Amino acid sequence: GQIISMVNVTVLDNKTIFIKDDKEITLNLYRCTYLSGEVVLSAHSSYIFVDKSLLLTYDLADADIELAKRVVNS
Repeated sequence: GQIISMVNVTVLDNKTIFIKDDKEITLNLYRCTYLSGEVVLSAHSSYIFVDKSLLLTYDLADADIELAKRVVNS
């Protein structure tokens, strides 16, 4: 699916928990269980795994803040 094509990892229990549509972008937030694979980025230049309690301490794009709040509160 979409997760594999975006970062080249295999996941289990892919569940859409939030979709936000507006005039410019569509944001999708997925809850997944990592199974295997090495992250290979195509649309981004870097990634980092962080504890969800620290997520809002990062400099996020405005569009990502609402998604991050949902993750922190889940």
